[in-house]
Amino acid sequence: MDYDTIGFGGTGYRYNEPPTPIKAGYSVNRGLDEKGLGITINATPIEKLIGELSYNEIKTHNKEQGVVEEIIKLTSHVNENFELIGGIERLIEQGIEPGIEEKKQTKPNIDITYNFTSFYVEAGYEHNFITDNLNNYYEQTIALSIGKPPQFVFSVQYERRNRVIEYLNDEKDWPLAELSIDLTERHNLRIRVGAEKGGLVCSGGVCRYEEPFKGVKVVFTTIF
Repeated sequence: MDYDTIGFGGTGYRYNEPPTPIKAGYSVNRGLDEKGLGITINATPIEKLIGELSYNEIKTHNKEQGVVEEIIKLTSHVNENFELIGGIERLIEQGIEPGIEEKKQTKPNIDITYNFTSFYVEAGYEHNFITDNLNNYYEQTIALSIGKPPQFVFSVQYERRNRVIEYLNDEKDWPLAELSIDLTERHNLRIRVGAEKGGLVCSGGVCRYEEPFKGVKVVFTTIF
């Protein structure tokens, strides 16, 4: 990919969102100044085991800003109802967050899903080692979900940082519970109770800063 003029809307709001090769959703200049690539290799070395190697990068043309992403993932279908996923993700950010020249994240993770036919249970754990030009710390996330598609999904999550980082916020624990209910095929209700860490959130090539939050959120979505 090589973009320098397709991002419409100036330096703020964009009318279009060019695709990003970074699976974590990062973008640099959203179509105004981006050059990158994405390479993924999948293999099945033995039955019921799928391996994935992925290298993705996106940078400005002068290489002063950018993100490099490296992923190793193994997926095992133990049987038709049991799925086990484990891997390591590595992100290297350069000039993405204000005041942070370079930030490196290394995330070992594991996810287990079991389908009981009428409902499923999913559990996951992630340990994120983070190093930047200001600090060296880690964050842990454990999550559990119970769902009965298409009726509802109930999730609980606990995220913690091993120490307080002042320039981020003064908190280091974020418990959260969420209930998502499909009222109809076109209407969804989500209720979130607890705390959200906030910070830089990226999805689909769009990055934004979210403020930390404590309390209750209710979101009603209608699809026309």
